[in-house]
Amino acid sequence: LGGVVSRLKSGGDLTGKLGSIVPLRGVSGIASSRVLFVGLGAADELTTGRLDKALVTAARAISDKKETKVAFAIPETAVGTVSTADFAAAAATAIHVGSLGQDIYRTERNRFP
Repeated sequence: LGGVVSRLKSGGDLTGKLGSIVPLRGVSGIASSRVLFVGLGAADELTTGRLDKALVTAARAISDKKETKVAFAIPETAVGTVSTADFAAAAATAIHVGSLGQDIYRTERNRFP
């Protein structure tokens, strides 16, 4: 991403702390208009519960955008105790749960699953 990640890390904006999010807009060299980095915490401490928390936080951050398409980068090997299948299942669940919230009871919705 043209050094953006390195600059964010060195500036202290991209910490990787569990549940932290860093949105980027207008990144050159990629087709997406937005990128959202999600902190998963230390790799050796990652569990499915912690992953769920981080991904639901991310889903809540983007679900107020009406026209949003989502893609997840899922690791090729297990991280901590979390398998690649666990990552995929957590991502699908997080988008569903994180995009509903209290809107399920509203006539006019602010979140878009």
